[in-house]
Amino acid sequence: MKLPLSFETALSREDLLRLLPEAVGGTSFTDNGDGFRHSADGRGWRICLTPLPERALGLFRWRPLRLDFCFEGFQPAEIESFMARFELYFWRGGG
Repeated sequence: MKLPLSFETALSREDLLRLLPEAVGGTSFTDNGDGFRHSADGRGWRICLTPLPERALGLFRWRPLRLDFCFEGFQPAEIESFMARFELYFWRGGG
């Protein structure tokens, strides 16, 4: 299964930050204003946040974020595992 290294979310930055510790498996990270970063033992990851134009569905309005992931020093299988875990924490159902 090939997962994207970029996707959009309707979560606010605050909600994203609340869910992020579990989504990254408890790994320590820093908030650098435009995203989040982790670095240890010559390896690291970065999640860059880009605000997207406001969207609307009837009277409901939201401002989605694009999340772009960059990895250094990780094997493809490790990246795949990280992204699969991350995605599980951000799935939203509708109905």
